[in-house]
Amino acid sequence: MRAKDSYDVLAKMIIIGDSGVGKTNLILNFINEPFKDNYVATIGVDFKAKSINVDDKKVKLQIWDTAGQERYRTITETYYKGASAIILTYSINDRSTFDSLNKWIIQISEKTPPGVPKIILANKSDL
Repeated sequence: MRAKDSYDVLAKMIIIGDSGVGKTNLILNFINEPFKDNYVATIGVDFKAKSINVDDKKVKLQIWDTAGQERYRTITETYYKGASAIILTYSINDRSTFDSLNKWIIQISEKTPPGVPKIILANKSDL
């Protein structure tokens, strides 16, 4: 149960993309948790939260980390409902993850209402 006065706005963000593009580490970096050198695939969906201040309002971000493997696709699709924004992620050192963005865009356009902001994020520039 949440205390209503602990934030002014609740925003649900979903991060999607192929397996191995670095979705989990992007989230961990954003919420100031340590980078993980070892790769452990997300199973289903994971969740993190962070509060930020925007225009004198406290915004609580719920950040949903989805599994990129095809076998979890129907599970992760259910979490698109109520999304405030969707981040589509690909790895710059794996062209196939960029090529997969089209299927992700089709999937979210079928599962989310029009007008949900979508951001494409290139990851792994350090490689």
